[in-house]
Amino acid sequence: MSAKRILEAEDVTTGYGNNEVVHSVDLHVDDGEAVCIIGPNGAGKSTVLKALTGYVPCWSGTVRLNDEDVTDLQTEDLIERGLSLVPQGHTTFPEMSVKEHLDMGAWLLDDETKQENLSFVYDLFPRVEERRGQKVKTMSGGEQQMVSIARALMIDPDLLVLDEPSLGLAPNLVDQVFELINKVQSAGVSILMVEQNAAKALANTDRGYVIEMGSVEYVNESAALLDNQEVRELYLGG
Repeated sequence: MSAKRILEAEDVTTGYGNNEVVHSVDLHVDDGEAVCIIGPNGAGKSTVLKALTGYVPCWSGTVRLNDEDVTDLQTEDLIERGLSLVPQGHTTFPEMSVKEHLDMGAWLLDDETKQENLSFVYDLFPRVEERRGQKVKTMSGGEQQMVSIARALMIDPDLLVLDEPSLGLAPNLVDQVFELINKVQSAGVSILMVEQNAAKALANTDRGYVIEMGSVEYVNESAALLDNQEVRELYLGG
């Protein structure tokens, strides 16, 4: 029996103004799966993600979330349907505490559900509970990314979408962030990420899509892409 399909994109095309950036992309994420999108700078990776999460409109094609056609929905509508997004870059507020960030992530929830999901997040990330009263400006880049992920998990999403989760982090902090992502998947949350560190992304996911000039050039199990000599030479530095 095949796994439940959480997200599916068929023939998605989009861009900005009159400039078509993404061309007829097909992509899917199954229940419990971690999937990455990799490729060179300017390949259209983040634009694909924006089309799938309602930040830019699809010019053509279809996007389904849990078998519902969500092609024309906005990001906030997708959040109500079980998608949670950690955007690229610094997404925390320096003067706010960790707990205030988690409360922000729970704005859709009633009090009982909020407490249940808070317990889930604390169990998953004990350090978040330890630092719950701390202002995030006093935390390392890796810890701030942990807070961003924890906030996104407060709605108990079916799909967690990450846009460049290791961007700007020191190598040792990159390892920490991917450890966090692995814990999230182990807890049963499906994951879709765009990641600049292609080797690290492939080493920590089940399947990968390689985007080049707005089109999917390769799709396979992540381990197979890591072993593909052409992929290694073109996208992984040999």
